[in-house]
Parts: sequence; structure tokens; C-alpha cells
Amino acid sequence: MCGGIGTRLWPMSRPSRPKQFVPFFDNVSLFSSTVRRVIGIEDYKRLIVVTGSDQLDWVEDQLEQIGVTADIVLEPEGRDSAPAVAAAAVHIQRLDPDGIAVITASDHHIPDGDHFAREIGKALDVARQSRIVTLGIQPTEPSSAYGYIKPAQTSGDVADVDMFVEKPDIETASDYINEGYLWNSGNFIAKAETLVQEFERQDPDVLKPVILAYETALVAGDVIQLGDAFREARKISVDFSIMEGTKLASVLKSDLQWSDVGAWNAVHAVQAADDAGNTTLGDTFLFESKNCNIRTTDNRLVVLSNVSDINVVVDDDVILVSDLKQSQAVKEVVDRLKADGHSKLDLQTSQKTIAQWAAKLTVWLSASALPVWSSMGFDTESGLWRENLDVSGNTAASTIRARVQGRQNYVLALAAKNNWPGNWRAVFNLSDAGIRSAYIRSDGLLRTLVRVNGESADDTALLYDQTFMQLAMLARIGLSTKPTLRTQLQSAPTPHALQYHALSPPDAASADTGFAEASATFQSFPDAPVLAAKDYDHLVMEAFEERDFGGSGLFTEAGSHKHLANPVMHSLEVALVGYEAFVDEPVEQTKWKERASRIANFALKKMVSPDNGSIVERFDEAWRPMAIAGDHFIEPGHQFEWAWLFVKWSRISNYKQFLSVARRLYDVGMKGRNPSNGAIIQHLNAELERVEGPARLWAQSEWVRASLILFEEADKTERSFYKRQIKRSLAVLYRYLETETTGFWHDKMRDDGTFVDEPSPASSLYHIATAIEQIKETAQRFPDI
Repeated sequence: MCGGIGTRLWPMSRPSRPKQFVPFFDNVSLFSSTVRRVIGIEDYKRLIVVTGSDQLDWVEDQLEQIGVTADIVLEPEGRDSAPAVAAAAVHIQRLDPDGIAVITASDHHIPDGDHFAREIGKALDVARQSRIVTLGIQPTEPSSAYGYIKPAQTSGDVADVDMFVEKPDIETASDYINEGYLWNSGNFIAKAETLVQEFERQDPDVLKPVILAYETALVAGDVIQLGDAFREARKISVDFSIMEGTKLASVLKSDLQWSDVGAWNAVHAVQAADDAGNTTLGDTFLFESKNCNIRTTDNRLVVLSNVSDINVVVDDDVILVSDLKQSQAVKEVVDRLKADGHSKLDLQTSQKTIAQWAAKLTVWLSASALPVWSSMGFDTESGLWRENLDVSGNTAASTIRARVQGRQNYVLALAAKNNWPGNWRAVFNLSDAGIRSAYIRSDGLLRTLVRVNGESADDTALLYDQTFMQLAMLARIGLSTKPTLRTQLQSAPTPHALQYHALSPPDAASADTGFAEASATFQSFPDAPVLAAKDYDHLVMEAFEERDFGGSGLFTEAGSHKHLANPVMHSLEVALVGYEAFVDEPVEQTKWKERASRIANFALKKMVSPDNGSIVERFDEAWRPMAIAGDHFIEPGHQFEWAWLFVKWSRISNYKQFLSVARRLYDVGMKGRNPSNGAIIQHLNAELERVEGPARLWAQSEWVRASLILFEEADKTERSFYKRQIKRSLAVLYRYLETETTGFWHDKMRDDGTFVDEPSPASSLYHIATAIEQIKETAQRFPDI
């Protein structure tokens, strides 16, 4: 059971950060400690967490951190413990008619997990006899904070229950202890069938709405969102609902060290104290003080002088000072603050709607990143985009990849499309000249690598590089039709330094129509972008289209590894962008749609694993997955990219199968989420297990894109899941963009959340910009998510 807030432990426990998720002891939360304790029980089968929707992120994150899976049953609203227990019992009975439920609260402190497992083992033997067993803790002192159990007289560890009693005053509690009463720990062990029968007999006003809520639940993976009928269940504790009236109750007398950690004096009681009885966490100094409890943040020193029985709790925005002996009164303080509407009652959240994210990131891109990279990140002498850039405007690279030129020009085209300020004509012209001078081979294709002085460093023409040049060309089609751009494009001066360099004529042996077409391509660009895009596409298709594999229309890469997922993926992206670019030319648009269809269908048939739903990086000549020695098998970021593309294609083709495959690919990508820092790592192995290494920025961008587009397509069952991923992915992505000098970014995040100190790679701008485009698109449809 994982509900409640823990008001008496304010300000560490808040509505948006309940006490069970706070690390009160040893930097491990009460919830995580409970999970580890429960899975150590003999005959453990499955963890079930009953909680509220507001706590789902906490539950999922902390389960992921400790590597445990669970069925998460979400209550539409809290109705106390009886409906929660009933819902769990109904769920267990559906999973296993003979299943036994071990019901425990997520916010109790039991330091000895092995002892707990032994006690539960004893209780299981009794529960198999259709008894409801509760753990009764031997009291260490009179307490008015706990309920009590009166066991029947017996000589063994297990006794029938004579009576349950609620929290007494201190004098009555002392009498109870003298009479052999036990603390009621709130842990229950029973067959699910037995619990359901007792609810049916004693409290159908709890059971009937719970069953209806379960039968109408929305299920998304391991998350079970109970239906609205749950709200009609009687709001009552399990003690009052069935335990006080059952004839099946037994109590196991236990000497477990146990506390429900209900208030600050309980936190103080279970911690190791100094000789003066003080317990501390954080930076503290105590002088002539005794029996105090202090908890502070790392950057706040707390000093106590000549005081006793004081409780001091320092959070980021609140300082609580209270009488430790009157810890129960903190609840009254919180109630008064709530009545007054005080803003500091809960954590101050900085959560943004998607529309706010769109505005914030658009400003970052248009007003910071693009001005930086189109000035310091662009060499006006050579007309080449730089490979990387540090905050001083220096580059550490001695070579520049062709793909960087295409990617940066594609981002420029997006900027022009959005009417962001900038002299795009001049930059386009200069970049075109630089590309023709440094990258174009005699056959019209791009070589993959040049040195910073423009000399060839690797003359290989890779399909991967050509795809980004195609994207840049296609994205520029139609820009001159925009009214606000037409004047800019036509009137912007083209300085002499920006004039095209003449192509060196090819030698006689290589002279062919390919060179003539390449010349036409670049002589007409950007004044005739439609013609340029068509001509260049003809060159790419002639060079890379695979013609010996059943007419698939797939593409082989140059080099030793010809069958790679990445060039095919970006060829699909090109086809989809081409389909959108030629909206005014139906015949041409049909050509691009047919190509997208060939690629997408082939990928679905041959490249998506039927076993785990992933797409690997390399294939053999028959397009069968390959695991290359020394290489990793699966990249989570690419699963997100494929997912995004498949959703785009499903919209054009109306083939819904691609949408379901996209969801599977997304789920594979999510297996790359590192619970230590929340980011998507670089690699998974063939078993979909995370491989150690840093988390690259580009994968976070693709996580954002896929989360957004799948949210748009999700039904009510799935929408809450993708909404959580949108929130998570945007928060992680923005951490990469929070640099000392705005407009730059980090590239690699370590496990501890810190970043590698290195120049920003230029190629990441493409991933960031396309993510922002998707954010803006989703914000237009769902501004308030």
C-alpha cells in the first residue's frame, strides 16, 4: 500500500513528495526499503503496488532504480486502506486463485529484512489455513501513536485475536502493555480468496465498487488504472471494514524492530543517537544540547546551543522548528497552513505545459543557438560548417564530416520556414559554394570527410551523408513562396566572397552524364531548389538503390558494411520529407510516397525483430540481424527515431500496423533509460540489457520526439503513460542545454548526472531542432499537457 502523504513529517513529506519516497535513513527511501524487504520473502511471486496517479512517477522511478518490476494499481482517488486492500486481493485472485497476499505499508521502517522474511514465513503457514494473520509487535514503550491488538491466551507465537483497539491515550497504552497487548503493525497475510470473501460478507459497499472499477480498468503495460467506480467504494480502513468483525483473525507475536515513522519523534527514535541523545543529518553543530533531532540540506549549517527536545528540519524553501515531544502537532500546523492557502505547503513546481516548453525552446534555438552557430560555428572563408565548437568559438576538430553540412543547412531551412530573423540567402549561398568546393566528387556525390582547409580526407561517398544533403535540399523547396521570405531571398545581397566556386572539370575517363547532372544540380541551387532536389535524388538513387534483393527499393551503404539500419532509416526520412515538399506536384509526390512505402514495408518485414521488437544496427547480405564482435547490438535512440518515422508513415498510408510496431520500438528504447540519471544511454545488448556508457544528447532528443508523436496517437489507456514520458524526456533534454553560455549544449552525461567537458558537436543541432519542431506541432494540438 503506497498511499497517503505523511503530514506529520512535513516539510520533508509534501503532497508532491510523500514520505515513503523520502530517504530518511541511509539515503534509501522507505518505499525502496519496503520493496527490497518484500522481494526477499520465501515463495515471493509478484510485487503489486496500490497507489494514486499523482505518485506513479515516484513509484516507477524508484522501482527502476532498484531493478524491480511490479503491477501498479492506480486509485482514481484515495478511499483509505480497505478499498486498496480489496483491489489488491481482487487482482491477485485473477492472477492466481490460490495466491496469498502479504499486505504491507510502503512507509514503515523495518531495518532487518531477513527477520521480516522469517516472520512472514511463519504467517504464511497460518494463512494457508484460510486465516488472516497480522503481525503484532511487542511494544517497547507506551505510545498513543499506534493501534493495539489483544491476543487470546496461548503459549505459541500465533494466537487468535480477541480484540483490535484504536490509538489510546498514554495511560491506557500503559495498561494495555501490562495486559500483554501488541502494537498493530498494519501488516496482513491472507489468501486473496479469504480477503475477498470477508469483504463480501462484511462490507460489500467496499467490494462491489472495487470489482466494477477493476473490470473497467484501463491497462497500459504494468499499470492498471482503476475505473471511476472506485470513487463509490466506502471510505474506511481495513481494520474497521473487516478485521474487527472477522472470526478468522490471527496475530503473530513478533519482536521485529518496527516503526511506522509517523512523526519526527519516531524518526528520532529509530536513528543512532550521540551520547546526548541527538540525531543529525547534514551539516550541524550542537553545543550543550540534548535529545534533539536535526535534518538539514547540504548548504545550510544548523547550530543549536543550550536547548533540548528540539526538532529542526531544513528543506530548500521551509525551516521547521518544533518541540520534539509534540511532534503530532505538526499535522495541525500543516492544516492551518492549508487553510490559509500558503504557497509553501507543497513543493514549488516548475512544471511547464507543452506550449510553454515550445515557447521556451523556440527562443533558445532562434535567439541563441542559431546566431551562435551561424556565426562562430560557420567559417565564412571556406563556406563550411564547423564540426564542433567551444564557448570561446574554437573548434578542436581537424576534419569535418559531410553530414554536418547537410544537417546544419536543414536546420537553417527550418529557421527560414519559421520566419526566424536571419539572412538565410547569404548563408545558403556561402554554404553551397563551400560544399561544391570541398565535398563534391566528379560523379556529383558528396565525399564523407574533408580537412578544415577543404582538402579531401576520405573520398568515400556514403549514403548516410547524401541523405542529409537531400533533407536540406528538400526542406528549401517552397521557401521562396513565403511572402515574408520572398523579399529577403530576392533582395539579400550576395557579396563577391559568396559567389560559387567553379567546379574543376573531370578528367576524360570520368566524364559522364552524372557529372553534367551534378553540375546542373548545384548551378541551379538555390535559385531552382526543385530542380536541384530532383537532379541530386537521381544521382543518389543511381548510386545506392539496391537492385539485387527482390526489387526491394532498399539501399546499400558504401564500405565494408553495406547493410546498415541507419542509412535506410534516414532514406525513409528523406522520402517522407520529399512527400511533403512536393505537395504541389502530385506525380512527384506519388513517387516519394511509393519510395517511403517500399522502405517502410521492407523494414517492417525484414528489420524489426519478431522476438523483442527492436531494430539492430547491422545486417548480413540477406538483411538478417548481425551482432558484430566488439560492437553493441541495439541503440535505444534509434528505436525512438524509427518509432517517430513509422508513426509519420502510418498517418500518410493509414496502415495502423506501423503504429503498433512504433509502440514496440518505443518500449525497446525505454529499456535504455538509466535510472541513475534518468537519461537514455547509448547501447543495449542483444538481451535488451543496458551497456555501461555515457548518455548522448541526440538520444534524448529522439526520446522527446517519439514520446510526443505517440502521445498524439494514443488512446485514453496509453495517453497518461506517454504524457509522463514527455515530462521526463523534456526535463532531461533541457539539462543538456543548460550551459554556462547559452546556445551551446553538453553531449555526454555520466551516470552521476554530470557532463563530460568537451566542445559542443555541431551535428546535435539537427536532433535538437527536429525535436523542437515536434514540440511545437504537439503544442498546437494539445497546448495544456
